Amino acid sequence: KCCQRQHFFIDLYMEMWYNLSIYNYNGGMFYGKTKTIDAAAEGRELEFISLNPEIVTVDENGNIKAVKPGMAIITISYDGKGKYRSSNKTVTVNVSRAPSSIIINDTLELQVGVAQSIKPYTDPSKIKLNYATNDSETISIDENGFAQALRHGSAIITINFAGNEYYLPSNATVK
Repeated sequence: KCCQRQHFFIDLYMEMWYNLSIYNYNGGMFYGKTKTIDAAAEGRELEFISLNPEIVTVDENGNIKAVKPGMAIITISYDGKGKYRSSNKTVTVNVSRAPSSIIINDTLELQVGVAQSIKPYTDPSKIKLNYATNDSETISIDENGFAQALRHGSAIITINFAGNEYYLPSNATVK
């Protein structure tokens, strides 16, 4: 028995992982907008999870929707199977208030004593506007945008949106 050979088998277990890549990602977006996280892990199925769904939601394809302004974290991962190791990455999403706009003809001609409604186009469409004039002796303007010439002359009407939790302020003028 002195020279018998003994055979030993050694099982090698090697964990491997796929490279989880995120392409051309910019973490900023405006309220109400959508964009897609372009990510891949060499053919592996990815899972996207928003850690702050009150700020952003994300679907199974990486489509993000900005629910309200704030900062959110999204985790992108895949499960390990067989000899492959699971992996994950996180991205930060900063949701800002969206721009607003007020568009109106820049001139208005009124006859003394005649009222006319000023109807600007706004984005977003349903926002509370404030109206003011620089010369209340020449023109009056009420909270609903009805302007009336009180005498001959010229005046400037300013239309203002103060902004809110979701949209930035904006203004326009009518001469």
